[in-house]
Amino acid sequence: MQSGSKERPILMTTDSVGGVWHYSLSLISELADHGLPVVLAVMGRRLNKSQQWQVAKLKNVELRESDFPLEWMDRPWSEIDRAAEWLQSLAANYHVRLVHLNQLSFGAVEFSVPRIVVAHSCVYSWYLAVRQVLPDHHWCQYYRRVAAGLRSAEVVVSPTEGLLTKLQSLYGEFRNCRVIPNGVALESWQPRDKQEYLFSAGRLWDEAKNFKVLDRAALHIRWPIIVAGEHVASSRESLQFANLQLLGNCAPETMRIYQGRASIFVAPVYYEPFGLAILEAAACGCALVLGDIPTLREVWGGAAFYVDPDEPQMVAHKINQLINSPQRLKEFSRLARTRAQLYPQSKMGTQYIKLYQSMITPDLKSGVAL
Repeated sequence: MQSGSKERPILMTTDSVGGVWHYSLSLISELADHGLPVVLAVMGRRLNKSQQWQVAKLKNVELRESDFPLEWMDRPWSEIDRAAEWLQSLAANYHVRLVHLNQLSFGAVEFSVPRIVVAHSCVYSWYLAVRQVLPDHHWCQYYRRVAAGLRSAEVVVSPTEGLLTKLQSLYGEFRNCRVIPNGVALESWQPRDKQEYLFSAGRLWDEAKNFKVLDRAALHIRWPIIVAGEHVASSRESLQFANLQLLGNCAPETMRIYQGRASIFVAPVYYEPFGLAILEAAACGCALVLGDIPTLREVWGGAAFYVDPDEPQMVAHKINQLINSPQRLKEFSRLARTRAQLYPQSKMGTQYIKLYQSMITPDLKSGVAL
């Protein structure tokens, strides 16, 4: 944050281990254009060098790091209570005007200013989508905490109607809710000379991403499949995928190169509340082959091929159909890129700023170009 800033900032929480990180930085960069400073409270684990560099480019951020665990991690609650106190102290010390929470349970924490909770995913909806059952009793405290957070927040935001509906069916009605789709800086994600390979991205240990089925399908697909993402589980066991080419974690610049050159982006997922990596790939002109789930149909409509996530042979068949038909591949590349234009980062930023403005009392609105 630039020294001498007189504007009261927004306190935003984020985590450093998943897509919420990229979402947070995208939104903060839009807030910078409107003169809105942000205190960014990081949890999950300390930032790596690439993440530190990303934050350093943003001039409206005061970074506060921690390694407090996330809600879905093992036995986190005593530490999460400490994290809540930490957030309260940050809010008081920086005299923030609003709290934007990207972790669900913190919506129940008392602040002197309004709270927005943004729901990016949840364990209970994950279990229903991936394992077709509710979590066992070990997750009861998670449920109580998340339900309290969602019901207490002044506003709950979801990136899709599908996720919002599922959350309400699980946790009850919220005080107020809003759907604001995620967005990316489309100008940063551009097609390059297309090459004969498929690309995918995500945490390989996350069952919802379904890389095991993709690995089996790869045996029958003509082109290689390159995958970016963390492939070491929390147990520190490195996962093995015999038929996928694994890049590991990649910096955004590397991702842009691989996405830009890939002909097809494949994600036969069981669960995906929005899918930022899919949006980035579509902006790069990748044809999309996606798991047939409601949230992805909501986001992508007729601009993607949809496959049964449980059927590796179907996944391979659909992909080979595209590979064997250059004209069809070109058409689905065009459809995906056109659809991606619905989700610019600037539109996301504008919608959040309007929401912030509606929640901030009149005496706090002056002096900021909201």
